[in-house]
Amino acid sequence: MIKASPDGKWVTCGSSTAQLLLQFDPSNGVVSNPLQLNVTLVNAEFSPNSKRLFGVNQNDSVVYVDLTSPNIPASEVLVGALPGFGSINGQMQLAPDGKIYFVQASFIEDTVYLSTIVCPNTAPFLELKKLGYKMPEGSIFVGLPNFDNAIFRRDVDPPLPVDLGADQTLCNNQPVLLDPGISNANYVWSNGSTTQTLAALSAGTYTVTVTAPGCGIGVDSVVINQIDLNLDAGDDQSICAGSTVLLDASGNGNLSWSPASSVSNAGIATPFFIADSSTVLVLTASQDGCTAQDSVQIIVLPSPEISVTPTDTTILAGASVQLLGTGQGSATWTPADGLSCTACLNPIATPSVSGVYTVVVTNAQGCSASATVSITVTPPDCTPDFPNAFTPNGDVANDQFRPIGEAIESFELRVFNRWGQNVFTGNTPWDGRWNDEDAPSDVYVYKIDVQICGSVLSKAGEVTLLR
Repeated sequence: MIKASPDGKWVTCGSSTAQLLLQFDPSNGVVSNPLQLNVTLVNAEFSPNSKRLFGVNQNDSVVYVDLTSPNIPASEVLVGALPGFGSINGQMQLAPDGKIYFVQASFIEDTVYLSTIVCPNTAPFLELKKLGYKMPEGSIFVGLPNFDNAIFRRDVDPPLPVDLGADQTLCNNQPVLLDPGISNANYVWSNGSTTQTLAALSAGTYTVTVTAPGCGIGVDSVVINQIDLNLDAGDDQSICAGSTVLLDASGNGNLSWSPASSVSNAGIATPFFIADSSTVLVLTASQDGCTAQDSVQIIVLPSPEISVTPTDTTILAGASVQLLGTGQGSATWTPADGLSCTACLNPIATPSVSGVYTVVVTNAQGCSASATVSITVTPPDCTPDFPNAFTPNGDVANDQFRPIGEAIESFELRVFNRWGQNVFTGNTPWDGRWNDEDAPSDVYVYKIDVQICGSVLSKAGEVTLLR
């Protein structure tokens, strides 16, 4: 294969045993001064500045000779050895990016590899196996597209292709790793760092200057934006069954609670917790590609059960009623007026006026439940009744003579027969007996003093004893 230098002043051709270098006059097409090189540069290629001739020698090493040297054959310089993986070395070709590309076909791996010689003008080095292509069974190729090297002439190396990528966002103070994409070089970052990679920890513009020995300089910048979601789902809380609690979260961006069914509004920071069982809530915040999560646990404690009987009742003024409460925990009754105790489940109530008593039971977890009882206090009937007959025959029905009335506190009774004899005196009912014998059927006269409603009522009348 014949190759011409980019400046048009050299041509080379070779075989598996020899390599010939000739000077070329582009004005008349005459070649002259043939020079046989001491090494076999199979599939050779010129550098972009036409000052070097590269190739692969019989030792499977990439070398070059200096075309500016007074003794070109003796100027051989080793660039690097190629891996021996049962391969043949194919064509070399200068490319638009200033690199020299070459192929190797591996019979062991059935793969064609594309490699490059970087910075061929100045300090060349190898980048091996940049690309691999699996060869179809029974086929092989070692060629590359042919171009006129004159269009790729470069007397100096182009700027290094430093690339920090697109502008990025710093999320929740998580560092962004920046890498210029070029190895084996010198690096100077805008913050003074000299490492290849840099962890960006804050917002700002980051610039790197990369210098590769003999390959020139490259500069690139990237803008790092910062988003602080400042997400806080709040403190864990405990509540009693049947109650709700307002969540105290905060954060920037779009907020979302999960599970959504456990809160009153899944899209705000401070919804009410409405579930009836203990739940771990997860709060997610998102903005411009940044996402953060935090969680809060709401523990639902059991509430005690409480009931009281009677629920509603009516009593006379001055009367009492036993209140019977059921429940686990400590009990407190309010108001205290008229109760025999306030820190017990079963007080006796003697209210002076109508009202509602409330009992609150608190369990060991601090949860409470309440029940109420309404007591209506009615005024007493201060007018007693006096029967006009009774039948003391032992049938329990109407066997005694006495005043009748719920408000009677006490009485003093005297009974006389028709002859004025006193047949009974006492503060108990008269059972119809006189001198330990049954008094005869007749009409009797009585006089009575009744203590009722705080006063004494005196009355005289007649009562008929019937046998």
